[in-house]
Amino acid sequence: MKNIFNITGMMCEHCVKTVKTSIEKLDGVNTVEVSLKDNNATVDYNESKISADKIIETIADAGYTGVLKNQKVEKTTEVAKDDQCSIFKKKDKNNTINKYDIKKEKYDIIGMSCAACQQAVTRAVTKIDGVESVNVNLLSNSMVCEYDNKSVKPEDIMKAVDKAGYQASVKGENLSTSASKNSKPVNKFPSEKIRLFISVPILLVLMYIGMGNMLGFPEPAFFLGDKNALTYAFTQFLLILPIFYVNRKFFASGFKTLFN
Repeated sequence: MKNIFNITGMMCEHCVKTVKTSIEKLDGVNTVEVSLKDNNATVDYNESKISADKIIETIADAGYTGVLKNQKVEKTTEVAKDDQCSIFKKKDKNNTINKYDIKKEKYDIIGMSCAACQQAVTRAVTKIDGVESVNVNLLSNSMVCEYDNKSVKPEDIMKAVDKAGYQASVKGENLSTSASKNSKPVNKFPSEKIRLFISVPILLVLMYIGMGNMLGFPEPAFFLGDKNALTYAFTQFLLILPIFYVNRKFFASGFKTLFN
């Protein structure tokens, strides 16, 4: 059987690869073609082995929203209705469905700059008992987390992200609100533009002092000669301190990740 699923949330080829790989892993799927231009996936599958609902669930697990073509995408709520996707439902020991057990929530993440940061956040949140799944999106600086709301609270997730060296807030809430709930002040770092405007001029001065003599540029006399070596080195040390300070978020997250 071949069906077309409309997909919401894809922004790049990485998203396409993520969706395609997730669906291809399912038993009973023959072929998968994902189109970023049309925002859909054409799936050829064995209906006796797998259902369309399972494919939609898999797309949701990957961090996107999928729906059969010609069907409207309903807004996702914290608690799904009985007829909605099964990712919101969880069976207890008596095999009855407790649709209130699993909660899906989106968080904004501050401080990620590379794939290693993405993996660090994923590992930190995955370690929490009661967390069912974690999908961290580096491009949108966000995280979709599914967890047992009886044993896990949003504050637990934000603490785990903070311990990893980053900052998290529930989508729709600003960092100060989330920080007050978490009873911990938020470390505000300068914006990228401010860091750039401060770092580049100081870096140019530092390069002139460090390499100007090699390029034949004139340098002050108190930097020249062996007797001024300490002054020469200490001046460079003082110049590098502001650069370290305005870019301290990289060191803060790096050391937290290293020791965790």
